[in-house]
Amino acid sequence: MPVPGHRLPGRLALPLAGAAALALLSACNPLGGAGPTSAGTGTTSAASAAGTGSQGTGTQGTGEVQAFPVPTAGSDLSNIAAGPDGALWFTEQGGNKVGRITTSGQIAEYPIPDNAIGVSDAGPTSIVSSGGAMWFLTDIGEGVYRITTNGQYKAFYNNEVNTAINLAPSSSGGVWLMMSHGDGVGSDGTALVLIDPGGKLTGYPADHPNSIDVIALAPDGSVWYNNEGLSLNSVTESGQQSGDPLSSTSADQVSGIAFAKDGTPWFTEYVPNTLNPDDGIATGGSGAVGDFSGGTAHITPVGSQAPDTGIEPYSLVAGPDGDLWFGFSAVGGGEAGIGRIDPATGQVELASTDPYDPTDIAFGPDGALWFTDRSHNDIVRVPVSDLQFQSAAGG
Repeated sequence: MPVPGHRLPGRLALPLAGAAALALLSACNPLGGAGPTSAGTGTTSAASAAGTGSQGTGTQGTGEVQAFPVPTAGSDLSNIAAGPDGALWFTEQGGNKVGRITTSGQIAEYPIPDNAIGVSDAGPTSIVSSGGAMWFLTDIGEGVYRITTNGQYKAFYNNEVNTAINLAPSSSGGVWLMMSHGDGVGSDGTALVLIDPGGKLTGYPADHPNSIDVIALAPDGSVWYNNEGLSLNSVTESGQQSGDPLSSTSADQVSGIAFAKDGTPWFTEYVPNTLNPDDGIATGGSGAVGDFSGGTAHITPVGSQAPDTGIEPYSLVAGPDGDLWFGFSAVGGGEAGIGRIDPATGQVELASTDPYDPTDIAFGPDGALWFTDRSHNDIVRVPVSDLQFQSAAGG
């Protein structure tokens, strides 16, 4: 890595009208105006040690799996990320709130003003930590927010490019935005936008603009994104781009990108299951993990490769132990869970988290794995030592 690819020098500056249209809608105001609401008591799985106290506080042994109910019912939990304050932050797409949970389980929720960006019911989705604060998107990409760890926020809106669908931290303390694609790029030719901590925008064209969904910051400060299942691509803040081929089919969907300690990029992908129009039963669906090393993409199927079964991996993150971790859903009636990749050997293992169903995963400062569970409306803490792994390589 990197695989030799063509490069596109230079970068595309947003037109003055677009830069001017970036409106700082709110500054230094508590979200919702009334500050956070706090609640949450933790529960444990049947196989775990029992008991947490009120307000989500209580004992936490190294072998406990704990579930902390989110106070807002039907919050439609989305993403989770470790914050700079030693807590984890998560988004409630249906609850229209951003949440914060301490490692002892205390939850605070910060309502997002309904019309802060002129759009109703635009709940938050993607969230990342950058520059000592948290940044997040609304579910239709119309709003980009920066929230400090004490609940003060700024809301940004730019109507000169298509809506953002994902974001990643930047090495300069701002965020990279991946714009919606339609025909592959924004209406002004911009597919990626870099926002610095002060709100200045710089736009970049996509060298490979098809079906861009996943974006991740590399250790060298470049940002990587996918071109369907065809390639992974990177761009630097100076505008250099490269593309590295993955496979010959766009049916494979890249669902996560992360980097090993040596800087090697890894990714997860899957072929989505399809519904039989006659009986409505899902068929197909298969997952894989891959990396670039020695100038070649190595892709390994994971999970069962039997017909109508398999897994769909997503939310790939680097762990403090040097391994790479991902969540997965099951195809064909199996159990959802957590996967682990050893970058040194390429070994992939899977562990069930039943009855919990990871939506998005992150490591906390306590070394435990945390995830949102949309189906149960819980934030779940799992010590990695509690996971029972089995080999996952398929043939």
